[in-house]
Amino acid sequence: MKAHCTGSTVGVFWLNSAETWVEAHGRDQGPSDTTTTTHWISEAGIMDLFIFLGPTSKEIFSSFATLVGMNTIPPLFSIAYHQCRWNYVSQVDLLGVVHNFDKFDIPLDVIWLAIKYPEEHKYFIWNKKAFLEPLKMINELESTGRKLVTIVDPHIKLTTDLYVYKEAVDLGVLCKLPDGSEYEGWCWTGSSSWTTFFVSYS
Repeated sequence: MKAHCTGSTVGVFWLNSAETWVEAHGRDQGPSDTTTTTHWISEAGIMDLFIFLGPTSKEIFSSFATLVGMNTIPPLFSIAYHQCRWNYVSQVDLLGVVHNFDKFDIPLDVIWLAIKYPEEHKYFIWNKKAFLEPLKMINELESTGRKLVTIVDPHIKLTTDLYVYKEAVDLGVLCKLPDGSEYEGWCWTGSSSWTTFFVSYS
């Protein structure tokens, strides 16, 4: 939070990973009596409080960047227009959508494929009937300056004919129940397992 008045600026950085509420209440009773009161409440954790003294906003943000590091500038396409629907069911369908964006002169930078592109919801395996030439489709999009994102959810279809599932079992990186058995849940893939990201090589 930053507060600024003529000739003075102060910044406060409340570093706490727990759920936090900040309330700010202002009072304005004329040029000589403007007050803002703030309440900071965190559910748990260690309270690390950093106070940055100006006198200018530029110095506040410079001090903050020195503490936490500079932000990486995101690639331009990542903040451009993205189009996603779960029901793009084929290569022809997807390219038809892209064609219509061009036809109606609507900007489009990234198009997403949701759960219909993988074979039987097995991520990392293309549905060869619906997406006959995925590389050609990707190249066609790239030739117009566009990108394709394929969704990969954290669950893995629980089936021994999926190489990703078999590798996860072999590496021991699937979520387990307290008795050591593999956790099994349900999603649109059907019976599914989840990878634990507490293991660094997941």
